[in-house]
Amino acid sequence: MRDDLLPMLACPVCAAPLGRVDGGQVGCSNGHRFDEAKQGHLTLLPAKRRALTADTPEMVDARLRFLGRGHYAPVERALAAIVADVTAPGIVLDVGSGPGTYLAHALDAADAPDGRRVGAPDAPAPAGGRPGPRLGVAPDALAPVGRQPTRRLGVAPDALAPVGRQPTRRLGVAPDALAPVGRQLTRRLGVALDLSAVAIRRAARAHERAGAVVGDVTERLPIVDGAAAVLLDVFAPRNQTEYARVLHPDGVLAVVTPRTGHLAELAAATISVDPEKERRLHDSLTPSFALRSSEDLTWTMELSAEDVHDVVHMGPSHHHVAADAVFAPATVTAAVTVSTWTPTR
Repeated sequence: MRDDLLPMLACPVCAAPLGRVDGGQVGCSNGHRFDEAKQGHLTLLPAKRRALTADTPEMVDARLRFLGRGHYAPVERALAAIVADVTAPGIVLDVGSGPGTYLAHALDAADAPDGRRVGAPDAPAPAGGRPGPRLGVAPDALAPVGRQPTRRLGVAPDALAPVGRQPTRRLGVAPDALAPVGRQLTRRLGVALDLSAVAIRRAARAHERAGAVVGDVTERLPIVDGAAAVLLDVFAPRNQTEYARVLHPDGVLAVVTPRTGHLAELAAATISVDPEKERRLHDSLTPSFALRSSEDLTWTMELSAEDVHDVVHMGPSHHHVAADAVFAPATVTAAVTVSTWTPTR
């Protein structure tokens, strides 16, 4: 876990901020200690919690394969654009993150200078001189789904130059997590949070500026008040009270939900979408949040038999499909809503 992310994390026992203590452990000022896994993530679950079912290794592997082929690239691009436009200070927090795929794209988007969206026409051209896997936005980085299934979004390395010391800082917010309003966004930090230890082990390696935490969205989140500039919720449960607490007053909540017709061609093998999903989403976030924007995304995916297997097994349908089920290639519709919300407090 990055040391500059620890002040963003809260003790699951007493809610005090975390930091490094004697022996390199992570702990709080009240004496609670937490071991860091060798993969770099932390487990910050409350001592007493409900028994919940987390994603299995098979589900996580299926999700990594499916998302890695670019089939949900429209969602990744939509979230990247939202994150790039946010100027509030704080981290990008991905709740129900899975292996951290969406968070990694969001952190790349946050590197865009002057708040521009990644891949905008006036984005700087790629330049050399900085090692690492994210060396710029290639001209075809935002190509339609199918043409470039595995290209990562990024920015030119010279867009990542330090912006100097910040004149002010919020208490408890690490300097690198800040994004000043004005000329340039700093390099945001991110935290992936999921109940699945398997998923979080993968998320710990998803991005060099991301930390990963095993946590429970149904309980108090192990995040300090107001630490998040952006909170991502992609096909995950929601916790209105906790989302409002951890989000900066000027921050943005981005929610992705399936619409009626999502994966309709696979209806026999997947869990159907509740037709009241939109109303339930509104009810689950008000009155703490106000709807800022809503966009329906619909696209067609040409899926191989392996793709169909993976999209069925990467979600809750995994628990309801026969182990010997046989899948065939299919043309499948994806239909989701990407909405943004702002705190009302």
